[in-house]
Amino acid sequence: MSLFGKTYEIKDMGGNVIFKSNKVDSLKECVELAVKDQVKLVRANLERANLEGANLEGANLKGATLGKANLNDANLSNANLEGAYLIEANLKWTNFEGANLKEACLKKANLENANLKEACLKNANLEKADLMDANLERANLKESWLYDIRLTRANLYKANLEEAKMTEANIASANFEGANLKGADLRSAFLSDDTIIKDANLEGANFVSARFPNDKMKQDYLSKPKRDADAKLIKDAQAKIKAAMMSRKSR
Repeated sequence: MSLFGKTYEIKDMGGNVIFKSNKVDSLKECVELAVKDQVKLVRANLERANLEGANLEGANLKGATLGKANLNDANLSNANLEGAYLIEANLKWTNFEGANLKEACLKKANLENANLKEACLKNANLEKADLMDANLERANLKESWLYDIRLTRANLYKANLEEAKMTEANIASANFEGANLKGADLRSAFLSDDTIIKDANLEGANFVSARFPNDKMKQDYLSKPKRDADAKLIKDAQAKIKAAMMSRKSR
């Protein structure tokens, strides 16, 4: 029984009770128990909930509302948060490793030091979110909305940012080594001399009006997308020639 004899409930957006318990002493414990019991918390209304440090590994929170919720240092590894609403949520130090955040809304969320390694953020909205020092290694951010985002010192090693909208993004000291930035929109983005874009695919990336720390870096990154595109054309042509030669030999 709860210390205070209180029953805690988790409701969906329509006001229907998804889960309840009188064996816990907080909403946080109620949510943890629901996840432990493998209850699907689809479209759960957890707006402004205090879930700091909660263990929600593998939780099904698809379409859930967690706007302005406190998930500081929570464990959401391998959780399903597809289409979830996390606007202005406190997600500092939160573990999202392997989580599904496809089409989730994280506008103005605080994700400082968050772990998003191998997370799926395809088509997610992270406008004005703070991801300073966050780990996005091998994360999928294809076609995501990253307008005016802060990625200072973030790790995006081998991340997929194809067609990502990164206008006015702050990528100072960020690591994009081996990342896929094909067709990414980096107009007016802010770079520093230690922003790492080594071995990244910049084919078709748009750096118009981007703020570079020096002219050399500016020239390198404004010309690299074209060089990558030219290299791809040459590679494709060579592959076609090789295929044609192999075809002739087999006759």
